[in-house]
Amino acid sequence: MLKLSVTVVVLFSMVFLGCSSKEVAVTPPDIGGTSGAGVGGAVCFNGAPDWVIASGEGENLSAVGVAVIGKSGLQYARIEATAAARDEMSRTLSVKVNNMFKTFNQTTGLGDDQSIDRVTVNVSKQLSSQTISGSKQIGSWVSQCAELYVLVALDESLVKQAVKEESISSIRNDVALWQQFLEKQAQDELDAAIEKEFTNTVTFE
Repeated sequence: MLKLSVTVVVLFSMVFLGCSSKEVAVTPPDIGGTSGAGVGGAVCFNGAPDWVIASGEGENLSAVGVAVIGKSGLQYARIEATAAARDEMSRTLSVKVNNMFKTFNQTTGLGDDQSIDRVTVNVSKQLSSQTISGSKQIGSWVSQCAELYVLVALDESLVKQAVKEESISSIRNDVALWQQFLEKQAQDELDAAIEKEFTNTVTFE
């Protein structure tokens, strides 16, 4: 009789625990990073290099890309992160080209806004399609949240040369603008504007 009672108690306890487990709410991971435990949270960045925290902003000609390391593995994440970094670099170069021509035009008074805008767009497109492909990965880091960060950069001297060549080529396509360029002897001003906008000032270790 005693054995039967014990058996009943054990079976009842198992059923009770089974039912209780179904009612327990599962707390989702903190993806937003509010507690620092999930993707993007503070814990994810423990031990992160400076360029991850600063998103590569310490270098004029670099960009950071990030991708989650999923079932496809590390190599696929590296391809995704590198592509993201190059997209960001393309946007950065466009901004820099625009700033460079603003400086150049303020100094020389060359052409009107419309003609300079056309040159700016042409140069940006050429740089994005040709120069970005020459970017190289110079750093990588895996966070505690299984995210791969990559730092890609462009060779400063090659970028300056490409900007100069594309700028002169685009200006030459506009006969009136090219004539003004020659008359104003604007070569030095163009070089100075390129030097100012496309020179690295800080290098992360």
